[in-house]
Amino acid sequence: MKDPWLSWPSDLRDAATALIDLALGEDLGEGDLTAEYFSSDENLLQVRLVARQTGTLAGLPLFLQVLQRVSGGEINLLEFAEDGSEFAEGSVLARISGPAAAIHSAERTALNFLQRLSAVATRAAQATAKSVGPVILDTRKTTPGYRLLEKYAVRRGGGANHRMGLFDAVMVKDNHKEALGGMDAVMEKVAALPDGFPVYVEVDTLVELGQLLAHPAKARIYRILLDNFPPAHAAQAVALRTELGGGPDFEISGGLTVADLANSHYRDIEYASLGSLTHGGGAIDLALEVDA
Repeated sequence: MKDPWLSWPSDLRDAATALIDLALGEDLGEGDLTAEYFSSDENLLQVRLVARQTGTLAGLPLFLQVLQRVSGGEINLLEFAEDGSEFAEGSVLARISGPAAAIHSAERTALNFLQRLSAVATRAAQATAKSVGPVILDTRKTTPGYRLLEKYAVRRGGGANHRMGLFDAVMVKDNHKEALGGMDAVMEKVAALPDGFPVYVEVDTLVELGQLLAHPAKARIYRILLDNFPPAHAAQAVALRTELGGGPDFEISGGLTVADLANSHYRDIEYASLGSLTHGGGAIDLALEVDA
């Protein structure tokens, strides 16, 4: 059976490999004392990966790669579910066999990755299901070192990625706007920007939005962030955009919860970004159990 790790793009595997090195270094250290005395690589063990709650799977290739690293490539993959699959409590997500000591030593680190990424995917799937219209986006509120992996998990849950970092888009937020002296000054800067990258501008009020939409440089803007807009104000923003002859797509942001996304006022908003996809997901309860 083909190793799903090989299906990942190289940048994702590189990011994951660095984290595997770190995680195994801090957990195994000089070696697994318990496995040394109570397990043996001469004994083969068959185990199943079991879900103890419902969710959406993300990170199984990384989970399996940890096991392969510790076992020296001796893990046999008997069956597995695809990343992005929804699962119910009690579902068997994979069956593997391999040296008992290696499986015991790698189990916790492998599960830590899988539980974290599956929680992110599950959160994204819940938000996508609840949304009345906006595409669900992540943010830069990711765990340090995990950004590529957590944004991958968001995609597996049906969401989409915002900018990857500070390097691939211009995003003018409150602090920039205040430093420049207001929206008119921001729009003058926007008008002078070179082409070649997306430009996002955050607005805090309908008045600021009106200033932006009335400026000739609005065509240079890729997306407008409606930051902390009450739902009714978001609907008014859509009406104002139509009244002023159209404009960039809208993104609602600022403390949104999954439940908020069902509000009918958001029906004509194009995007919604939630930091909670990555910093509020927690961990999905998954476990390795020995087959009889």
